[in-house]
Amino acid sequence: MSHVKGLMHLLLFVVGWSVGLGLNRGLVWAQSSTPSDPGGGTHAPLPAYEAVLADVLSLDLLEIALWRVGAACLVLMAGILMRTTLLDRLLRPLEKLAARTKNDVDDRLIQAIRRPLGWLINLIAIYVAVLIVQVPQALHQVVVLVLQTLGTGFVAWMVFNVVDAVGAYLEGLARRSDTAVDDHLVPLVKRVMRLLVIVVMVITIIQQWGYDVTSLIAGLGLGGLAFALAAQSTLSNWFGSVMILTDRPFKIGDLVQSEHGCGVVTEIGLRSTKLMTFERSIITVPNSDLATTAVENLNKDEVLAISTTLTMTYGTSRATLERIIDQVRRLLARAEGIDNARYLVSFSGFGASSLDIDVQCYAQTRDRYEWYAIRERIFFQIMDIVEEAGGSFAFPSQSLYLETPVRLQRMGARVGAGEDVRGLSSEGLG
Repeated sequence: MSHVKGLMHLLLFVVGWSVGLGLNRGLVWAQSSTPSDPGGGTHAPLPAYEAVLADVLSLDLLEIALWRVGAACLVLMAGILMRTTLLDRLLRPLEKLAARTKNDVDDRLIQAIRRPLGWLINLIAIYVAVLIVQVPQALHQVVVLVLQTLGTGFVAWMVFNVVDAVGAYLEGLARRSDTAVDDHLVPLVKRVMRLLVIVVMVITIIQQWGYDVTSLIAGLGLGGLAFALAAQSTLSNWFGSVMILTDRPFKIGDLVQSEHGCGVVTEIGLRSTKLMTFERSIITVPNSDLATTAVENLNKDEVLAISTTLTMTYGTSRATLERIIDQVRRLLARAEGIDNARYLVSFSGFGASSLDIDVQCYAQTRDRYEWYAIRERIFFQIMDIVEEAGGSFAFPSQSLYLETPVRLQRMGARVGAGEDVRGLSSEGLG
């Protein structure tokens, strides 16, 4: 750092001395000129060191005045100084503020912009130096295009680093969550954003070099449309996973009921969700279906429902039905492992072959196997109640009633006598 400052001081001295020398020579020229001969005055003799310096500064390098080269070098040194010293002084207070926060995303952002911003400062210094040197017009245009391309690349590099910093922070949050969909979604979004940055950078550079990007953008639009149509189901599942991630209707470990079945959520992926049923089988449900259909989260309450329908035979009397209903209600009001305040026992209607009694209660457990045991015990006790009340369970059956009218008897006699009975069909049977 001390060497850089020393070189800058030396260049500043040389450039300042040359400017002062030029002013001094102009003043001497004006004093030695006469009104009659304003342009032909006699120059005052210069000291030896100033003459030598004037001769040096009058030299050129590749047809560029030496003082312009010195001024350009001075600007470049200033850019290096701003990058190494001024930038650190500007970012140091921000780093102190970031260190006080609870998360590290701001620290990542500062580190993400440090190097690209430093190179952008150097690039600006190079551009100013080129303006000072005054290179030929053709070379100037090429240099400006190269600097614009590099500047676009540095800006893209900065945005790239910012996307990575934010993505790394979100990935840390996703790892601490209880769903797998965000573990897949965050890297996907980060890759899409990085790809978008690259595409915008390439299009910008192409446009800077004078090429038409309209056809390229139109081609990308058509390609994107074709891709969206081809991957419609996949995209719908992805959007469904986003809805599950944002709404959070359930999480891993919840017991859910949907039109696809009932089971415990074991995995929430980017494309589908897996449910483990009580039979230990796995149901894979597309996320698009879960996002568009009703899903009942049974985990919101610390109970599991037990429901059944008692089918009594039509020969069961009203008194027997009332006695069965009353005894079942008494059972659920005192049974162990049952929510004794939440139950329903009601005569629900006349079935095709039975008198139906709906029974619903709630087991105070989240363990499925314990729920099986409680349900079995309750059902056995209900069977005892029905048996003690004198009732019996019905099963699907049909009763067939056959009547034999007199006309059928006569028809049978005619058939036995060999008569034609085809005309009897028009008379009807009654």
